[in-house]
Amino acid sequence: MYLRFLCIIASATHIVRGFVPHHFGAPFHISAKERNKPIVYDLPKEDVDVIKNVNGFYGLIGPDVNTSSVESLYELFTGNGNIQGVFLDNGQIQYVKHMVRTDKILYEETNGQLPVNVEAVPFFECMNKLGIFPSTMNLANTALMYINQSLYALFERDLPILLRLDFANKTLDTVGVQQIKGIDHFSAHSLYDPTKKILETVDYNVFNNRIKYACLNETFHIINETTVETTYLPVIHDFITRDETVVFMDSPLVVKLRRLFHGKMPVIFNPTLPTYLYVLNKTDMTHRRYKTNRGMYIFHYADMTETDEDIFIYGSIYRDLDMACLNIKGCYSLIHIDKVSGKVETFTTPQLEKANLDFPIRWGDDKVILRNAYNRGANQFVICRKLDVLRTIDLKNRNICGEPALVQSRGRDYLIFFVYDAEYNGYLTLVDLLADEKRIEIALNTKMGIGFHSIFVPRPNNSYNK
Repeated sequence: MYLRFLCIIASATHIVRGFVPHHFGAPFHISAKERNKPIVYDLPKEDVDVIKNVNGFYGLIGPDVNTSSVESLYELFTGNGNIQGVFLDNGQIQYVKHMVRTDKILYEETNGQLPVNVEAVPFFECMNKLGIFPSTMNLANTALMYINQSLYALFERDLPILLRLDFANKTLDTVGVQQIKGIDHFSAHSLYDPTKKILETVDYNVFNNRIKYACLNETFHIINETTVETTYLPVIHDFITRDETVVFMDSPLVVKLRRLFHGKMPVIFNPTLPTYLYVLNKTDMTHRRYKTNRGMYIFHYADMTETDEDIFIYGSIYRDLDMACLNIKGCYSLIHIDKVSGKVETFTTPQLEKANLDFPIRWGDDKVILRNAYNRGANQFVICRKLDVLRTIDLKNRNICGEPALVQSRGRDYLIFFVYDAEYNGYLTLVDLLADEKRIEIALNTKMGIGFHSIFVPRPNNSYNK
C-alpha cells in the first residue's frame, strides 16, 4: 500500500512540478563554481609560436570533489560533472570551468546535495523511478565525445549530455540530455568512428547479468544490437573494438548485501574467481567466451590486434579492486588469447610491475602513453611500445590533473594537459614528445582539481557548435 501511495504521489507531482522539493543541505549557486577568463602569459617567442599553432579547445572532465578530503574511489566516481578547459586561438588563451547542468545538480542547487552514500543510493534510485527525486547517477563526469561538431559529456550509468561549445565567444554551456530509443545507459567509453560514421556502446543490467552491445548511427539510432549473459555482476567500464571484433571483460564482482548494514559497498571483487573474456563477432553477433586462471579487472584498454589464431590485448590489469579506498594498482600488461586452444595468458615485465599505470592514449601506430600514479597524485608519463618502456616524462613537483591529449604544432607532436602544484594552483602544460625536456607551462591563476578523461577539439571552420 505504501509503494502504491508513493506511485500515486509521484505521478501527480512529476507531471505538475517535476521532482519533489526536499531540504537535503545548504543550497548553492552553480555559477559560483564556474570560471571564464582570459589568461595573460609571458613566454619566449619560440614558445609563443608553439601556442599560436595550437588552435582549438582542450577540455578535461571529472568530478567536482575536494581532492584533499577524498578517501575512496566511490567518492571520486559519484562527484558531479565538472569540465575544466582552455580555448586556444592564435596565441590567445581563455580558461573555462563549467559544471554540467544535469537534473541532479539543478535540483541540488535549490535543495542541497543528495546523499550518495552506499546505503542511500538504492532508495534514491527507486524514488527516481517514481519521478520523486533525480537519479544519483545523473553525473556526466567521466568522458567527452565529439560527433559532427557536437560535444557530449558521458557517464556510464546515464545518457549523453549535449554541450554547446562556442568557439566564437569562447564559452561552454549545457544544452540537455540526448535521448536514445532502446538504450537506458550510454557507456562513458563509447566509441565513434568518423570514417564509418557509427557509434559503438555497451549497456549493462545488474539485475539480470546482461550486457547489451549496440551499434548506432550519428543521430543515435540503433543499427544493430545483441545481448550477452554474464556470470558476474556486469560492471563494464570499458571495452575494445577492432574491425569486426568486440572484446569485453566479465570480472568476478559479486554481491554481498549484508555489507550494506555496515555502511559498506555491497559489491566486492573476488580475485580467487576466474575472469571471462567475451569476444563478439560484429558481423553475425555470435560470441565466444574465454576463461582466465584468476580474477582481473580493466578500467581502460590500450590496444588490440587480432589474427586468425590469436588476439593480443594491451591494458592495465587490476588484480584487486576495492571501491572503498584509493589504493589500487594497475599493471600494464598483455593478454594473449589463443583462439585455437582457448587458453588465456597474461604477460608483463618487472619494470612495468613497479609502476601504477593507466589512462592510456595511443601515439602513432605503435606507442602508448600512460599516466603513472602514486599515493594521491601522479607526476609521470610513461611511453611504451608494446611492453617495452621507451622513456618517462617526469614532472617532478607537479601533479597531473587527468588524461592528456595529443596536439600538433609546426609539424611536431605535443602532449597538452593540466597540472597543479602543492597548493592546487593550476597550469596548462605542453610537452614536446620528440624532445620531452622541452616543456611549456602557463599559470592559469586558479585552483584546479582532478579529472578523468580529456578531449582536444580543433577549431572548426565555423566557430559555433550547435
